[in-house]
Parts: sequence; structure tokens; C-alpha cells
Amino acid sequence: MDEVYKPSFCLIQEIIELQFEKKLDSHKIDKLHSEFSKNPVCDRLLKQIILRHCYMHDIGFRDRQKLATKLNISMQDQHSILIASKITQD
Repeated sequence: MDEVYKPSFCLIQEIIELQFEKKLDSHKIDKLHSEFSKNPVCDRLLKQIILRHCYMHDIGFRDRQKLATKLNISMQDQHSILIASKITQD
């Protein structure tokens, strides 16, 4: 059976890897971000996944800034995603 590319599978795989490996692979994140450039839903989910990981784990400020720059996440977007994720957790 031929493998079919599925963005949802890539996002779930990224969540699992972040959960168990506890480290960010910036090259993989860049690759996913470029693959999702024409899919705003997946791009938004990727950003939310990365931001949640950064706030839940001890990620340095410089690394957060690099990720925000690579993923084109403004400070306002970071706060909005964080607030939205807190609301959904409650």
C-alpha cells in the first residue's frame, strides 16, 4: 500500500516526539512549517503545539525567540494562543 502524506499524522507524531523526547528539533519544525505554509489550520496547530511545549518545559528565552522568528509568531499571537490553550484546559 502506498503511503499517503497526511498533515494530521505529522502533527500527532510531533506531539508524541515532544512529549517523550522533551527536546525541540528545529530542522523538523522548519520543514513542517514550510509544508504547512498553504494550510492555515495545520500551520496554526503546529504553532500552538510548539508554544505549549515551550511554556510547559524549560525552554530558554533565546530559543523561544528563534522559534517565534522561524514560525512568524508575533508576541500578540503567542499570548493569544497561550490564553486560548488555558481556556480549553479549564
